[in-house]
Amino acid sequence: MSNGIESLARQGRDGRLTRREFTALSVLAAAQIAVPAWSQAGAQAAAQTGPAPFPILDLNHVSVAVADHARSVAFYQRIFDLTVYTSQRNGDWPIMTVGDGPQFVCPIPYAPGTPPERRLSHHTCVHMNNFDPVAAVKILGEMGVMARANPRAAKAQIPLGTVDTPEMTFPDPDGIVLQIQDASYCGGSGFLGEVCNIPAKPSRNKAPLVLRKINSVQMHVSNVDASLAFYQRVFGYKVKTRQAKGAVPVMTVGEGPQYISLHEGSRTGHHFCLGIENFDADRVMKTLKDLGVAAELKMRAAADQRPQVAGAKDTPEITIVDPDGVVVMIADWRNAGGVGPIGAVLA
Repeated sequence: MSNGIESLARQGRDGRLTRREFTALSVLAAAQIAVPAWSQAGAQAAAQTGPAPFPILDLNHVSVAVADHARSVAFYQRIFDLTVYTSQRNGDWPIMTVGDGPQFVCPIPYAPGTPPERRLSHHTCVHMNNFDPVAAVKILGEMGVMARANPRAAKAQIPLGTVDTPEMTFPDPDGIVLQIQDASYCGGSGFLGEVCNIPAKPSRNKAPLVLRKINSVQMHVSNVDASLAFYQRVFGYKVKTRQAKGAVPVMTVGEGPQYISLHEGSRTGHHFCLGIENFDADRVMKTLKDLGVAAELKMRAAADQRPQVAGAKDTPEITIVDPDGVVVMIADWRNAGGVGPIGAVLA
């Protein structure tokens, strides 16, 4: 019997799981053994058959591969009001909560010798209401996408959890790791990963830039058209605008303004964007300078947007680089990948 199934049996005997939770986690524990490795051919097949099965609401979290998680937490918390209420893997994976949650950023230590292209972005997660991990694995399998289903051990959570959490990941056509969870998932323990010790009135980390949302994720892919077909088939994302004279589709996540953009090129170009309150480019640049954080301000040309928006202004984009070379963009939380002073104008 595997360690995962032994753990589930123990939790069931102790009364920590409902019948539904025990059944689901048992299926996933078996799937962890039975489901084959991620299949690129299967991922591509998802672009060819079936309706979009997952009604995604929002981005949930991004994880970034780092050399030293304590150094990364210190860097991000010096700039943003990210707060650690819980951690995974016995503290090695700190969950830096955005605002009152559930969104978060997680720095994950990489093993020595990991090639650079695997360090810059570990994975991206989106969330939906009424997430059913057993049904999700089945649906993806029918689409030809091989998903991994792993119950994450509650005993490795800090503070200690009581119920293992099913987590489901699968690849896009380029092998970029994707994850779907419930809308209550905050990186904690519990059947939905919803137990994170976030108080009713959170005491946030004090920092100059106040976050509202994970705003966007930029993905570099080998074939934009193939990737776009895949994401629209699985998630139903709509493209309301394009950047770079039409070369970069902006896929709205849920009702927006959050989005994922697709860029053709090397995977080392991945980055994510944190959306702040009261964005003012000059103020943000001064704040970063005062903190000693190198930053770059570029104006993305409104003339390059498709469809073009008459009279629209260029959009300021500020980027910084974390200690591990991960590019982080800072924008207004209402940025939708469009044009104008905060990137909110789509048409």
